[in-house]
Amino acid sequence: MNMIPGMRITTEGELEVIELEGGSILDSMYQAINCELVQMIGLDCGVDAIFDEEGKYNGAQLNCRATQTVRGLGFQFFPGDSLSGSVIFLGHTAKGETVGLTEKQRKLITVAAG
Repeated sequence: MNMIPGMRITTEGELEVIELEGGSILDSMYQAINCELVQMIGLDCGVDAIFDEEGKYNGAQLNCRATQTVRGLGFQFFPGDSLSGSVIFLGHTAKGETVGLTEKQRKLITVAAG
């Protein structure tokens, strides 16, 4: 079984290390953030922030720590915009393939999360 290491910031603001099943990565994403439709923000550091696309509309809790983290990694939100629900972070290759986070990427996320 191919496991992909990543990180998650829960709605309670807890930063944790997770592993997703690589064989069914999309299903693993749905389970990790408890949603039916994911959205992805590709960041310049080779990291993707993955979240519930419908989170703001279905009543998911505002995730201030995840919003701060994504900003800290260089993403610029529209004024007043933010992330809701749990957010997971995984790596991506130059070809757009989802991969596990490197140690350097985990450190970047941890620093950005404060």
